[in-house]
Amino acid sequence: MVKNEGDPVQISHKIFNLNLFCELDIKGITSGEDFIFSLDEEKIDEQSAVLKISARRKDNKLFTLSAFCCNFQVPIVDIQGLWSPACSQHDLHCLPWLYEKITAANALIPVVAFVNRSGETRLIAGLLEQTIETKVTVRLNESKAAFDVSFRRPPQNMEVTTAAWNEYLYLSCRPCDWFAAVRKYVELRDKTQPQSFAKIPRSAYEPVYCSWYAIHHAVNQEWVVQQAGLARELGFSTFIIDDGWFFPGKGEWGKYRFCGDWQVEPTKFPDMRGMVDKLHDMGIKVLLWIAPFMVGLQSQAFRRWNNYLMKGSTGEDRLEVRNLCPRSQKVHQHLAEIMVLLMKTYGFDGFKIDFVDFVNQELCDQNHSHDFASFGKGIDVCMQTIYQQLCQINPEVLIEFRQSYANLAGRSYATMFRSGDSPADYDTNRWRATLLRSFSVATPVHTDPIYWHFNDHLENVSRHLISSVFAVPMLSMDLLKIPPHHAYLIKKWMEFYQQNKEVLNYGKIEPVFENGRIVGLKVTGKNYSSIIGVFEDMGKVVSLSNAFQEVLVLNASNQPRLMIKSPVVGECEIFNSRLEKSRKCQILPAETVELNVQIGGLVKIKNGKPK
Repeated sequence: MVKNEGDPVQISHKIFNLNLFCELDIKGITSGEDFIFSLDEEKIDEQSAVLKISARRKDNKLFTLSAFCCNFQVPIVDIQGLWSPACSQHDLHCLPWLYEKITAANALIPVVAFVNRSGETRLIAGLLEQTIETKVTVRLNESKAAFDVSFRRPPQNMEVTTAAWNEYLYLSCRPCDWFAAVRKYVELRDKTQPQSFAKIPRSAYEPVYCSWYAIHHAVNQEWVVQQAGLARELGFSTFIIDDGWFFPGKGEWGKYRFCGDWQVEPTKFPDMRGMVDKLHDMGIKVLLWIAPFMVGLQSQAFRRWNNYLMKGSTGEDRLEVRNLCPRSQKVHQHLAEIMVLLMKTYGFDGFKIDFVDFVNQELCDQNHSHDFASFGKGIDVCMQTIYQQLCQINPEVLIEFRQSYANLAGRSYATMFRSGDSPADYDTNRWRATLLRSFSVATPVHTDPIYWHFNDHLENVSRHLISSVFAVPMLSMDLLKIPPHHAYLIKKWMEFYQQNKEVLNYGKIEPVFENGRIVGLKVTGKNYSSIIGVFEDMGKVVSLSNAFQEVLVLNASNQPRLMIKSPVVGECEIFNSRLEKSRKCQILPAETVELNVQIGGLVKIKNGKPK
């Protein structure tokens, strides 16, 4: 297996018409005689398998692995897009020249899927271990009309010392839509790589009000109390105090030079504890924004913790910060102590934890102890430490993670995942929430705070709100300035969410595909009750199953009508865009019926079959 001294160990394997080449670069190896190498294939079915690649010394002594790399080529046959954990809808309709990302405990998932024009998976491939830094590369090979795929871990200039190295690669060419394919990958990963999961409080499913888009860095105590009272009336019972609470004034956009000390700014919040208690009396949970690893250049922490700060990157220079090294246990305890103190002192119910993905994944060369060989493992243990210590104060603690670091590892310490920033963009917000729901499983998914211009059309306000109920709704509008008719719609849709919360969050979610695009979302509960959101003009009708008991079809499309087909008699109630009941009608079996339903309205269909 080793041709020349210093060469990587090479193992090849053929599966599903793919030729795989695995390389293990072991430091100081002169021959393979002192090692046991293996590649075992475990078939799940005729179209899915897990490959286990293993290496260990015969004498069971430690060895140093510089790199594990798995390479294979995927012919571009009925492939028109690439799914990845942070892809856009556009990515599913074009072939990339290059996809290259680093995954770790704080970023993405080491998996990709190749899909055809209809959104059907032709191949999904992913490593099962989630914490170690992994470079995932998909490169177009125009001379072969194929993609060259590579999974490499750890990235260059990093090494791992271990007594055994085991890798598990999942491959499946089972034809199904990408949402189902990703769910299968996650199910297998959770079965074979068990992990602890954060306890999910019931409050993690309650609608959230966030201060960010509404006021940005100017957030203050008087404003929060006013907004909280109005938000509670509209149906929100969690309030996030976002960035800006720890420095005076409005700050400077895109600068984080004061992060790191995490002291409440008294000119903005003269009585933070009293304010939190007041919100609790209103029945509102309170979360605080924090970017724990960030240390601003003008903070006191920058001087005190200078020896534990990683070297700067271009992004860090732009934001005027450095990041604490997650491979140090001293850093872990320091961050846990800060957040525990904030929770104990002010009574917060949890934290919106930000910029975890911004920590530089390059090898730290500062002169302090590095207690974890892997950056990813350090992040994972740090977040576990913080979460466990917060749970000792409040077992129902709420922790929010943003999309770019909401991944499989994060389910151990986050109680909710949030869509990536999508201000005023209901389609992108809904897409990102759907993407998260493909792999979050039991972790609640929240929308990015829905936000629109005060003069926007009511139809668009309805589209924001309908999109939001297919996750946990989050809002960030200045409720002191919002038009009354917007406030009315917000309240009505929050009431709708509460009435249907069990189905929307615990039901089986299925995207409705048309030409590869998600044009609708369907969630089905245990009692055959379904909620269907229609977001684009569908060329095909909404077809109901024979077993349905009650179906709600929400119209967020571009047309004031819905096409419905039922195998049995359907008794319909149509609600207008204000969610007021406007009329009743009946659908006859096997007929395709065009129902006039306003944009922002819905139709409730009950099974009229005799019981």
